[in-house]
Amino acid sequence: MEMKSWEEIEQNDYATDWDYRLVKCVGEFGNVYYQFAEVYYDEEGKPFSYTTICTSSMTVEGLQQIVEGLLQAMAEPVLDEKEV
Repeated sequence: MEMKSWEEIEQNDYATDWDYRLVKCVGEFGNVYYQFAEVYYDEEGKPFSYTTICTSSMTVEGLQQIVEGLLQAMAEPVLDEKEV
């Protein structure tokens, strides 16, 4: 599934749940790279879309929560962009 913008996800109320995950991507020239993403899940818990992450916050505590979420993502299996 194609990556959606945050605005599209928010406006259409697609997601019931999300978390940070690592997503394996393939670039235009076949180069493989990995990115942190917010992955959105349907009612059955299956990932259906992702968007790039925001790495800014209005508070230090907010940044700490982002970092903790990213560290947790490192402990999860990598998702292939074709499956999200």
